[in-house]
Amino acid sequence: MKPPHGIKEVREVYGDVVLGKIDGKVDIIAPHGWESANCLVIRDLPKFGPRPLYIHKKIEAPLRAALAAALLRCPDYAIRTMGCFCPRAKRTGSGDPSLHSWAVAVDINASTNPMGDKLVSDMPPDFIACFTEQGWTWGGKFSRPDAMHFQYASGY
Repeated sequence: MKPPHGIKEVREVYGDVVLGKIDGKVDIIAPHGWESANCLVIRDLPKFGPRPLYIHKKIEAPLRAALAAALLRCPDYAIRTMGCFCPRAKRTGSGDPSLHSWAVAVDINASTNPMGDKLVSDMPPDFIACFTEQGWTWGGKFSRPDAMHFQYASGY
């Protein structure tokens, strides 16, 4: 699957989520049943092992492919942490849903690849290339660098 470009395609491919508050916490409030119909827990990811990761089912194959390539090209780069699903607004202040709300963005080793005013990353260039070659967009190239972030979408 080719990653969607722009919010219109993101909604067409991954579904149209609406964020709101449930018990004071940001969550998906519509459509009813979106999360159970679209998300799943996966294990045994290359470089991540048996630890669980909750993702959108449509990014499983591209994520496995990127991580398998990374295992071959960067066998010494350890993935200590990886997160994905987190219903919330983008950190740009726009109020638009983050791609984490669709569970189509992953953050890898957040403590050593922080979001900030300048790029800070411990990821080898070949590790990043393994993702971008599979169609992922790397947050290290955003106007406010977010080196931990890879998303299976562009233009949003």
